[in-house]
Amino acid sequence: MEMTTARKITNTAWFGLTDAAFEMKAGFCQRFVRQVVQKALGGRFNGYWRDTADKTARAFLGSRFVVHEAGFGAAGDLLYWYGSGNQTAGHVAINLDGARVAHNSVTDRWDAESGHKGTRLISRLRAPDLIIRLSVV
Repeated sequence: MEMTTARKITNTAWFGLTDAAFEMKAGFCQRFVRQVVQKALGGRFNGYWRDTADKTARAFLGSRFVVHEAGFGAAGDLLYWYGSGNQTAGHVAINLDGARVAHNSVTDRWDAESGHKGTRLISRLRAPDLIIRLSVV
């Protein structure tokens, strides 16, 4: 049985949290998420990736991958939070299992620890402003 797209993303995210081949420098949330997706799914989404979470979120807007539902989406979804007042994505993380996200953050604005790469309980976050569900179909 072939692994689902979501499972490929979440498995790779768990691996990427500790593997040195993935972005280790705190604050490079978009680079970390891009590396996870590229490792899990190859380069099929390369046309969307930009150098910041802000620019990548805008590239996905209007695509078939935008999820129009409240909450935190499902495991494997990419979650974007807009910055305060400027409607640009200030952070991106990956929904791991409905209870936690994998992310790489530089400030305590997004988590309780500055310079944190790891998991964070979804219950400690506000709902994301944009949910992207990648599909290879």
